[in-house]
Amino acid sequence: MTSSRRLGPDSSAAGTNIAGVGWWNGESEGNWLLAWVTHALLLGDETAIAAVRAYLGRIVDCQGDDGYIGMFTKAARAQQPYVGGDLWTQSRVLQALQVWVEYTHDDATSTAISAALDYSANRFRLAKEQGEAFAPHTGDSCGRGHDLMIVEVAAEQFLRTSDPALLTFASAVYDCFSQADLSWPDADGQLGQLLSDSPVIGHGAHTAEYLRVPLLLADLNADGSLRAAFDNGYQKITRALGVAGGLKSDETISAPGGHPVPLPESGYEFCAITELAISLLEAARITGDFEYLDRVETLFLNIAQAGIAGDGRSVAYFVAENQPAGTHVMGARWDYSPTHDDAAVCCVPNAGRILPIVARRMVMQSGSGISVQLYGPMQTSVATADGLITVRQETQFPFDEQVIVHLGADGLAFEVELRIPGWCAGPVVRVVGASGLRQEWLKDRVRLTATWGACSEIHLSLPQELRTLPTIDGRTALAVGPLLYCVPIDHLASAHREYGVDGYADYDLVPRSPGSMHPPVLLADRLTEARATLAQPSGQDPWADPGFQLTVPGINPNPRHGALDGGGESTIRLVPLGSTSLRWTALTTAP
Repeated sequence: MTSSRRLGPDSSAAGTNIAGVGWWNGESEGNWLLAWVTHALLLGDETAIAAVRAYLGRIVDCQGDDGYIGMFTKAARAQQPYVGGDLWTQSRVLQALQVWVEYTHDDATSTAISAALDYSANRFRLAKEQGEAFAPHTGDSCGRGHDLMIVEVAAEQFLRTSDPALLTFASAVYDCFSQADLSWPDADGQLGQLLSDSPVIGHGAHTAEYLRVPLLLADLNADGSLRAAFDNGYQKITRALGVAGGLKSDETISAPGGHPVPLPESGYEFCAITELAISLLEAARITGDFEYLDRVETLFLNIAQAGIAGDGRSVAYFVAENQPAGTHVMGARWDYSPTHDDAAVCCVPNAGRILPIVARRMVMQSGSGISVQLYGPMQTSVATADGLITVRQETQFPFDEQVIVHLGADGLAFEVELRIPGWCAGPVVRVVGASGLRQEWLKDRVRLTATWGACSEIHLSLPQELRTLPTIDGRTALAVGPLLYCVPIDHLASAHREYGVDGYADYDLVPRSPGSMHPPVLLADRLTEARATLAQPSGQDPWADPGFQLTVPGINPNPRHGALDGGGESTIRLVPLGSTSLRWTALTTAP
């Protein structure tokens, strides 16, 4: 982002996109920037980190004398005190700068962020006084609604600086948002709507991101009505979730007068997947309730993985639990694309964001030590007042039941909290290389207090048993541990649009054989015969080539050569949902 490329009547920059919405390009660049910065830091890639440093440095260098960091010229901002979408796009780039400050502790960048927020707070105050805040100047309601998310940037900066003006700004934005005349796709997050019995019906991504705003504010100012709004809104959103964890959002949850019906064929927008993950992680951080982490785990390991192509070069804007095809003929959001610029360039960068978002919350610092909240191979260091703690998870989870948490603490005494997932019965813990161990078992966690050495180990066994999950329309999905299983549909991928870059194209996915046109049927009295194979072939990527599978007796209704009545009873092979591009997940059960 450079000042010469800002949009306005005095700029040669076009800022064009399929919707003709000025702020869209700033959103896309900002979410791409967040994905790039967080991936570079997660991987510790020094070359990438150097490029990030230079890129973010150019952004700060373009900061105006008035403090503004954003995508509109002075002339554009002079035309009106409130430019729809400006606060939204500012929030994207300022969040990237905040991530950088967390990594580098760069005071100069933090000061630049505070100056940018101070400028925006002053402009917003003027807009509010003139009745312009969230006013529909552009006619683009989505831009107005997204502007609410400057609140999370101001809240984060308040936690860093304790500047009360930031909390005043954040509260004023939410107050104006809640009183604004918004169209229904944007209204789910308004305070009155969250407190009401009205179901969530709006644009899925907005509804998911709005949910965390009252909770962030309640955490900072102890406002009981804001906490109640979050609690009630969360319960309403759970009624719009599918069995794979996604928020029904193709693009909207429902419509005025309707209510959520998350059918297995419903689309789950990737923007909503990412935003819901963030809201759930924030809820877990603020409330300490691990139910939210169970939902993040389901969301991330299932529907999120299914929406990203195996080679990582394309994304499904919409992804469904039952998805027998994915083509642009179905709609511009249903094929696999590296851009989706024929629909909206939002889901692709948001798909790039979700892994670092989840990874950085796997291990958290707690008041008494550390909290291991999500499982998977990882390594990090946690700085405490008493010293540095290194944490490494050795595991193939979720493709294995065993997790070894390696601790390097050099004689420090502290508490280690381990989350016990809601799906797990009978967890087992064994500690090696620690002294003075005390255990406290709670419903959703175990707390281990000890003096830990340089090579301490916690061996955690999380037995994974078969579960049946009912869909809203009475069909059945099968799960083992955190993973949902589905019948994979072998597919053909054909490029219908090339980008001139090797390996990148828009792809239509269709079944390889008409023998996959009908989903199998489960047999109610044979479900006890289901068998899970948890052994992963050595050296293979289980997402790309799952050796991890479930077998169950069922009926294949598809025609086969030489048969007059379909495939008949057979053994059905299911694989993790996240391993597939086309699939049958929710199946009818016959008596």
